[in-house]
Amino acid sequence: MKKVILLMVGILVVFSFFNEAMAGGVLVGKYASNGTTVCLQSPYGFKSFDSGNLLHPVDSSGNITGPGNAAAWTSITSSKGVWTFKPNGTGSLQSEGIFTILQGSTTYSPYVESNETEFQFTYTLSNGVLAITVIPATYVTSFPGTGPPPTSYSIDQRIYEGNVSLDYLNIVLKYPGPTPILEKRIYANPAHTNYASCHGESVLVYIGP
Repeated sequence: MKKVILLMVGILVVFSFFNEAMAGGVLVGKYASNGTTVCLQSPYGFKSFDSGNLLHPVDSSGNITGPGNAAAWTSITSSKGVWTFKPNGTGSLQSEGIFTILQGSTTYSPYVESNETEFQFTYTLSNGVLAITVIPATYVTSFPGTGPPPTSYSIDQRIYEGNVSLDYLNIVLKYPGPTPILEKRIYANPAHTNYASCHGESVLVYIGP
């Protein structure tokens, strides 16, 4: 009987927590995530067409790259992590993953390496729609290996959009929003800059306060 009462109390506490969160338009607690991101990267940047709906990599002269130009490359990252949301509209992410260059270039040959990412963010939640803006100064992706790739990089912008389930237990995030976003990546050791247009999705599941 005591176990049943304790279980009922626990359920009431959980429902009370989610009712308060829903009423305030906030998320509170930790969410485990799994996701994949695919990026087209270029050391020389991209040209924008069709009001920003099309981005095309360019070469060192600013000309659109053709099939014979290997300046750009494609990468994919599969990751898992923990997102922490606070009721004041801020949060943080810590994740680890596997980074793979699928297509070699004049900059890198194909390779696979583990990586770790962490950053802080601000968020808004309205009618089940979640918008997350990464705080660039807090972002870092590091590569703990000793291979030829850089040891870490930071970014100048990143925005996620997503949908939250009615019970606030599940979130589906996509990156970026409805149009491509050009992300500037600042690498360390050796120092250089590169540009990436990425898209990806993550599924988040509530794991506790």
